[in-house]
Amino acid sequence: MISTLQLVLAVIIAVASSLPMLFVDHAPPARGVRLGAAVAAIVALFAPVGEIAFAALAVGLLFHARTCGSRSGAAGLALAAAMTLGAGLALALDLGAWAWVASIAALALRTGGWPLHVGTAAIAERRPGALVDLAATLPAAVFVHLHHVLPAAPELAHAAAPVAVVAGAAAAVIGGLASVSAPDLRRLWSASYSMHGGMLLAAVGAAGRGHVAAAIFVAVSFALALGGFGAMVVAIESRTGPVTLRAGGGRSTSFPRITWTFAFFAAAGIALPGTIGFAADDLLLHALWEESPLASTLMLVASALLAVGLLRGFSGAFLGSPLKVWTAGDLSMSERWLSGAVIAVLVTSGIYPMWLLESVLQVYPVGAP
Repeated sequence: MISTLQLVLAVIIAVASSLPMLFVDHAPPARGVRLGAAVAAIVALFAPVGEIAFAALAVGLLFHARTCGSRSGAAGLALAAAMTLGAGLALALDLGAWAWVASIAALALRTGGWPLHVGTAAIAERRPGALVDLAATLPAAVFVHLHHVLPAAPELAHAAAPVAVVAGAAAAVIGGLASVSAPDLRRLWSASYSMHGGMLLAAVGAAGRGHVAAAIFVAVSFALALGGFGAMVVAIESRTGPVTLRAGGGRSTSFPRITWTFAFFAAAGIALPGTIGFAADDLLLHALWEESPLASTLMLVASALLAVGLLRGFSGAFLGSPLKVWTAGDLSMSERWLSGAVIAVLVTSGIYPMWLLESVLQVYPVGAP
């Protein structure tokens, strides 16, 4: 039976996947490949058995690898696809523990948490919009792990939770540190992605002890808030070229809508009250505190570091006296509508998170916070 949660996640994937198609000037073949990745993720959501779901996720990862613009990034995504297929094969052979290990490895590779950040970092520097695609389909990968792998390996997932949450939180701290010293907007985007990758792994690890809602909320925030942030990176660079973070960037004068939309998405990713990012952080910190106070403390440090890095990046890219006057236009009407739709979902889910939480609890009653 199809659940409300699956329908909600399918809509979120469709909305998040449309961001790079609008903000990035792709040739038609690339646009088709990215559409294929989104379709594969939605197929994985509704697949009746884990083997089919993991096969669809693997196909989606190969679509992402096809257009990521980096050899090392493509190699990392191909390895993630192999791990994903391995998880499906392990399920078919009734090897639940191996399925859990392979699925966690695939999630770590696609989310870029340290030390598995090399591939996603290369993608961020070569083709930052490709990471927006990858973030958009993440909720499907998390749902498949929770829905098919956790029931197959409950003992391992429960036993490994303390280690997983500390490892994820430590990876988030390293990503936060990298954001503080990022010399340009693409590396800030890469560091933000890596920091949120650590958050996601910590949340998925905590799900092994029943904190399923935290994992779902973090995945949705990853797709919408972080995806919107990446889309704004692409939007400003498509108009001004690569952005270095130094005093006097001054782009807010020429691009006020991009400036404040960028600020909103960046803040939503670090728990801006009234957005789903706040609800996700709240659920995650409660989960981490129950499983490991050390992990909870590390995650707070990581969030603070990323906040400093994003504030520094925002100031260096948009504030101060303009170095030059740009003649390119601000957000187009279609870009405004799409950005507004994503913002509306982020705010609605933050003000009334129960609409999403209730759909989670219908499927996973033990996921109550």
